[in-house]
Amino acid sequence: MNIKPNYLVITISILVVSMVAVALIAMIVRDTQTESPAPGNQANSGAPQTTPSANGTPTQTPAPAKPSGNTTVAGSKISILSPIASNSWVIGQNNLIRWSSEGKVPGSIYLVRVSDKAVVGWIISNIGPHQTSYTWDTRDVFLSRTNPAKKNIETGNYIIKIKFDSNAMPEISSAPFSIIYSTEVQIPTYNVQIKDFKFNPATITLKKGDKIRFTNNDPVEHRIMLASVSPFVLPPGQSFVFDTSVFQSGSSYTFYSEAYSTLTLKVTVQ
Repeated sequence: MNIKPNYLVITISILVVSMVAVALIAMIVRDTQTESPAPGNQANSGAPQTTPSANGTPTQTPAPAKPSGNTTVAGSKISILSPIASNSWVIGQNNLIRWSSEGKVPGSIYLVRVSDKAVVGWIISNIGPHQTSYTWDTRDVFLSRTNPAKKNIETGNYIIKIKFDSNAMPEISSAPFSIIYSTEVQIPTYNVQIKDFKFNPATITLKKGDKIRFTNNDPVEHRIMLASVSPFVLPPGQSFVFDTSVFQSGSSYTFYSEAYSTLTLKVTVQ
């Protein structure tokens, strides 16, 4: 059978186009399979993922961090509340060392001399993780944290330090304070002047056991009253010392004159 040349060209062209079309379809199917990950692989891979941002620029989302099993402890904000700078502790008397909050880890307390920064010894070798105070006899210290032998302390100026058994907990220090003999104790005395029928000052805040010295600068005698206490009489130019040991801490008291209403003194006991 004879086929005309133009029919042969058309037949060959159709075959070529068909082959090209099949090849294109195969490429499209292959690319689609490559770009579509298997279900579950993307979410569980732990690798950074790329997501479109609002302006169309791809944004990389960091992979979720794997738990390490370690707990990070923040730096200490604990402070020593007692002793304070104005304290004078008497040798052989119990004194309370206090700090603001629990350390959550064990630790120790030791004594440092102010003059040369030397460690004098350990007040206590081990404090508990939930402890916030310790009563010290202010008499002796351990030679070291691991040595149970003790030595007596001397009078002088000192700093108390608390060292926690954790690198994340910085060491804390008290303000410098004094350790003295009992014979060195000076009882504070507050001077109150009576003039123009008034107390000056008219208010005082003190500690139980402190003293008040009243001095009468008026030309008349004053009879000073206080609830539950016998009154005392002050002639012109005379003084009288009152011992507040009879007072209770956390209370307030009022000295007054029945003859002159302007003569009133309020005393608050810490």
